[in-house]
Amino acid sequence: MSLLEQGRSHHCSELRLSDLGQEVTLMGWVQHYRDLGGLIFIDLMDREGVTQIAINAEHSQETYDIGTTIRL
Repeated sequence: MSLLEQGRSHHCSELRLSDLGQEVTLMGWVQHYRDLGGLIFIDLMDREGVTQIAINAEHSQETYDIGTTIRL
């Protein structure tokens, strides 16, 4: 099943502390991308708002490596 068939679980800007530890699916486009060497910040935007995603190489090198391939 493709990502589009699965659908999103939340719109950007809907996540709250109560969602911490849950698996969520967001869909949108990258508004800003900043790679600070070991720490990546991605501002993901959809029609509802913006969610900032932080990827730390110390937490997950595999996720960080994937994050370095993301572009605007």
